[in-house]
Amino acid sequence: MIWAQVQIPSTEDLENFVNADQLTIWDFVWAVLVIIISMFLARIVRRGVRSLLAKIPQVNEETGLLISRASGWIII
Repeated sequence: MIWAQVQIPSTEDLENFVNADQLTIWDFVWAVLVIIISMFLARIVRRGVRSLLAKIPQVNEETGLLISRASGWIII
């Protein structure tokens, strides 16, 4: 069996990829805004999935809760 060698990027590679010199305050504002919106959407999806699964008699409450939580994390 041949193992592929994985090369870990150096900090210089990461700095070149991110280009931190060009980041502005608006980049951080957008990032925070995206996080807040995704958390809001995840909450809506969790509640919707939970209510839909509650209507299915074959799905018990714990399973519905687990699936709704997973769907919320997928959105985030």
